[in-house]
Order: sequence, then C-alpha cells, then structure tokens
Amino acid sequence: MASPNPPHFHQSADGLYQILTPDGRAIVNYLPGRIARSILIDLQAMLPGVKFTFQAVPANQLEIV
Repeated sequence: MASPNPPHFHQSADGLYQILTPDGRAIVNYLPGRIARSILIDLQAMLPGVKFTFQAVPANQLEIV
C-alpha cells in the first residue's frame, strides 16, 4: 500500500542529505542519500500523517569556518 503522504524529494548532486520536520528542524543531518532515504521511509511508516522533507544539506552548512 502506498503511503498517503509521500516524501518530498529535492534532487541534488551526490552529497550529504538531511530530513526536516514540518516546522523546519533537521532530525537527520549529514548522511549519504541512501541512508537518509532509508530513515525517511521508516519515519513515514511510523508517522504517516507527518510531512517530512528530504533535501541536500545546504551549501552554507557545509562551509568550513
């Protein structure tokens, strides 16, 4: 059965990914896409009514200060 709330995917080149809650908090951060996607699928199964966002980690978070 398909999830009634499919994850939102923002495609990007290879890199690190994060999962955000609806209020914008990162709950998974700095992981390869394959691992982050697996976690997202599990989250969607446990919390089908919550819209998580899967996206590449923004470049400004990857800059070395």
